[in-house]
Amino acid sequence: MKKTYLLLLLFSISMAGSMAQEAVSSAGNSHENAGMSISWTLGETVTETFFSEDYILTQGFQQSYLTVTAIEEWDQLDFILSAYPNPASDILNIYAENHQEKLVYALFDLQGKIITSGIMTGNNHQIAVAHLKEGVYFLRITEGNTMLKTFRIVKK
Repeated sequence: MKKTYLLLLLFSISMAGSMAQEAVSSAGNSHENAGMSISWTLGETVTETFFSEDYILTQGFQQSYLTVTAIEEWDQLDFILSAYPNPASDILNIYAENHQEKLVYALFDLQGKIITSGIMTGNNHQIAVAHLKEGVYFLRITEGNTMLKTFRIVKK
């Protein structure tokens, strides 16, 4: 009898490691083509994503995997649009040469949260960045409903 319990215990321990990538759910599937892949799981009762300044933590057995491959930009700019210095420590300058229309800027962190935004009415505009943590931010410039350019800004 002791041998039977010992064998059952050893078998249970050895099988516990092999179920690491499996989930018991009511349904699920995955599909792939040349441009994308999608997978889904039905029956997961609790999912959550936690954000901090430095980390993203997700719970649940269906984990998302997102890779941004491009940032949409307007290719037909008839003026020069720049952001400097990059990396920035105190002040970030936005410069629009030969452009008189109002431009809207928005500075985002890596989680997509807007840090600051405003309207640029002249050729030059300054954004105070001294209070920001060191890291990577995105500066998006739009005119009306058209996104003109997105800059990757490093705060040091």
